[in-house]
Amino acid sequence: MNRRIGINPKTNRRILLIEFNRFIIQNNQPHKLQKNILCKTLLRVTSN
Repeated sequence: MNRRIGINPKTNRRILLIEFNRFIIQNNQPHKLQKNILCKTLLRVTSN
């Protein structure tokens, strides 16, 4: 992941999102409430 940092903040954010989603999928899906909080956090991150 380190090699891709510093290209472009938006690209980095997109890569982080993809890797974060992959991480969530790999570690059994969190239940709805947790997932909702994660989605809101991710939306806040990507909207900046």
